Amino acid sequence: MLPKRPHDRSVGLLFGTVLALAVVVTPALSAGAADAAPASAAAEAAPVPALAPADTSDFEFASFAAEYELSRAQDGTSRLSTVETIVAVFPEFDQNRGIIRAIPDSYQGIPLYTEVESVTDAAGEAVPFGESEAGDFIELALGTDEFVHGEQTYVISYEQQNVVGAFEDTASDEFYWDVNGTGWEQPFGEVSARVTVAPELVDALSGATACYSGAQGDTTQCEITGADDGTFTASVTDLAPGETLTFAIGFDAGTFVPGEPEPTVFDGEVPWWTNLIVALFAIASVVLLGLSILSRVRASRANRPGTIVPQYSVPDGLNVMVAAHLVGRAATAIPAQLVSLAVRRRLRILDYPVSGRSGAEYSLQFLDERLTDDLERRLLKVLFGKKRTAGRVKELGPHDTDLGDGAARVIARAQALLIEGGLHEAGQRRSGGIGISVTLFLLPAIMFLALVGASFAGAIPVWSIAVFVLQALAFLASLFFIPRPPRLTALGREHRDYLLGMRMYLELAEQDRMRMLQSPEGAQRVDIGDTRQVVKLYEKLLPFAVIWGVEDAWAKELEITARAAGESPDWFVSTDGFNGTAFTSTLNGVSRSTTARPAPSYSGSDSSSFSGGSMGGGFSGGGGGGGGGGGR
Repeated sequence: MLPKRPHDRSVGLLFGTVLALAVVVTPALSAGAADAAPASAAAEAAPVPALAPADTSDFEFASFAAEYELSRAQDGTSRLSTVETIVAVFPEFDQNRGIIRAIPDSYQGIPLYTEVESVTDAAGEAVPFGESEAGDFIELALGTDEFVHGEQTYVISYEQQNVVGAFEDTASDEFYWDVNGTGWEQPFGEVSARVTVAPELVDALSGATACYSGAQGDTTQCEITGADDGTFTASVTDLAPGETLTFAIGFDAGTFVPGEPEPTVFDGEVPWWTNLIVALFAIASVVLLGLSILSRVRASRANRPGTIVPQYSVPDGLNVMVAAHLVGRAATAIPAQLVSLAVRRRLRILDYPVSGRSGAEYSLQFLDERLTDDLERRLLKVLFGKKRTAGRVKELGPHDTDLGDGAARVIARAQALLIEGGLHEAGQRRSGGIGISVTLFLLPAIMFLALVGASFAGAIPVWSIAVFVLQALAFLASLFFIPRPPRLTALGREHRDYLLGMRMYLELAEQDRMRMLQSPEGAQRVDIGDTRQVVKLYEKLLPFAVIWGVEDAWAKELEITARAAGESPDWFVSTDGFNGTAFTSTLNGVSRSTTARPAPSYSGSDSSSFSGGSMGGGFSGGGGGGGGGGGR
């Protein structure tokens, strides 16, 4: 890989800023079951552990051995030749095609000019790989599209520059380096490093060395040995995911010429007309944002609520998920619907895994689907599959990608029912605000092109970055202010106001709730002298408490009332019986299962220290190099 020209790299920095902002704002623009029966369950079915989906990160490394040759170029800067021998141990079934290796390409803000020379296997045969840039990393995708199994060896050879830093606190130059890096989700059986210093540099060694191991910031020291010929070795065993081996070798101050950050388009004299361009774009962003706010204020007046009165009965003919969307609480739709199905005895929530398989934390048990609507049956299908039999169990872990994808489809259907059910007006014409939003979205790109052209005539003002940020914030704000709120029909306003009345009742103090139930109208619906009736009422209202975010207090109220009635709700099974705190904790855990697992990141594995480490004041992950990776 050839070093980038200064102008290319600085324009790349400007482009990277715009691209990063685009990554933030672009998404905003886009509008396995197991059969079992717990002891308390009525259904009789034998437990069968559910199979977890294949995860390319689910393997380990037997070893990571790095060979470093440190030398000095004619210009006095440092040079490093690295050979990494990585031994991965994959499962015997088809899961992985190789590994990802992310090598940091900068150190303390100075480019390393990483150049990958080769990737081979244990026998020296070439291993196909793809190379790409990912921020400050060179990312290598090792292997082909064929699956690999068992022990696989990857030998990566590459060259780097500017690897030695000058540290004021130790008054020395230091080769302060992470070996494997903290950006791995896999454990390592052994990590070792062997450093060979060029003969002409041996006399410049200060004699200070240090070794650290553990997670980022860990100060646990390990042993590093050195020889008179300038060879140093260090090794550790049993590193957990996110842990690394780090070493520091000291040299006399001034042994190396430090690398220089490349000049950027922000360095130099800025022409007056370039400042004018940036200022005009900033003014345009502020004006467009103001227009978007004005558009939203005018459009919101049509949906003002009427007179709200407390309501304590469940609305007829309104699905819980649709209700959550109607009042702008879409994130609560799935957990509220699960509680609704549970209190109606269509499923049972268990605060433990039935089979005890690794990764499972909670379980849902299917009971019956009578008296459920189409939307509820769609959710039951996502949870328990097409063949739903009484007693069938779905075990849930922290993240379930399949469940998350299925739940997203159900939520999308619930949103569509707002129009199909006559709650939102169909065919609404959007205001000119969409044009404003699109303009705000395009402004950074237009400004970027203008500044790229201007960069050939002179420097670009640093404050243009702030204008890019302003444009991004203006665009994000416009997404909230600009779209005309969906216009509610008369039926939609009626249901919305009713749900607001339920929130009012749910947030009342207990004495005020009892006073309402004792009123002439309330006495006809609920006999508060019969605590069992009150328990049933509280159960029916619990899904709507979830929608309005007061399920914690409401579940505790239900617990107290149920205990007074001598009952324990059978729709929630816990080792301690019905407990409000346990219920909300379980519900939160079940809700997390509908969220897809986040992608692994090694962006934090390049957190090099600006303090030296050769005299014992360093920490694991504090050096250059390292990086991370994972499976593919």
